[in-house]
Amino acid sequence: MNEKDIDRCLKMILRELPYIPGEKKKKTPPHLPPPETAVGDLNFQNHLQYQLGIRLHESGYYWEAHEAWESLWQIQDRNDSNREFLKALIQITAACLKRKCDGFSPALRLMNSAESILKKLFPSNQIRFGISLKHVLDEIEKWKIDSSQIALILIPRNRI
Repeated sequence: MNEKDIDRCLKMILRELPYIPGEKKKKTPPHLPPPETAVGDLNFQNHLQYQLGIRLHESGYYWEAHEAWESLWQIQDRNDSNREFLKALIQITAACLKRKCDGFSPALRLMNSAESILKKLFPSNQIRFGISLKHVLDEIEKWKIDSSQIALILIPRNRI
């Protein structure tokens, strides 16, 4: 996969409004090819599902980002810390979606779980697949304090 493939898939998904549970009839998951490989340190920049997840999350398409990352999470080796990192991203995205749907308690539980995974597995000064874990942990703290905040920025705007 290359940047053009990622952009083409992203444009296809962004043609529709984001799916919000309870507001619309459930839509089918984004039409993405199944992941051919697990994501790792050497391929994250051109990995379709990983990059789509990042871009969809940053665009407020939380359900769609969750779907992209979950397909990747399912093929990761069960003992791989990358699987746990993806699980944390999935939980962050699900928390943003829950908060958007006025589910503060479930959103907070998901965000606390993601925070726990990140703190347990990774030193906070580490960069994982282009994401600064210190930045994400700082954003989680802000998100938990400001109950009106829905989004959580995974990558600062100047790095996207």
